Amino acid sequence: MKHTLRGQALAEFALLLPMMCLLTFTMLDFGRVFYFQEAIANAAREGARYGATTKTATSGDIIARAQNEASGISPLNVTPVIQATGEKYVHVTVTYQFDLLTPFTEAVFGNSITLTAKSKMRAEYE
Repeated sequence: MKHTLRGQALAEFALLLPMMCLLTFTMLDFGRVFYFQEAIANAAREGARYGATTKTATSGDIIARAQNEASGISPLNVTPVIQATGEKYVHVTVTYQFDLLTPFTEAVFGNSITLTAKSKMRAEYE
């Protein structure tokens, strides 16, 4: 009797293991997406903050500040826009092509997902 229960448990384990692995790796992918989205949101916010608080900031300075904030994530596409009419605003958009790891999520979403973060801040100087 003990031998058949062990065989049944192994059969159930063999059936459940692929589904559990798929679920685990899919959760890992979504966790990575969340991490990278937060990282590029912080980069956009930091670039906009720098442009809004530094009167002499150029587009290159804003891009460098945003890329520095998201160090380790590359390549980032940073697009700063300094609006000079009326009240001065600094808009920063950061995009990143995120590559998925799990074949199941790749089948659903494609090989990569474009993550985008935007930040807009009013200049604090006159």
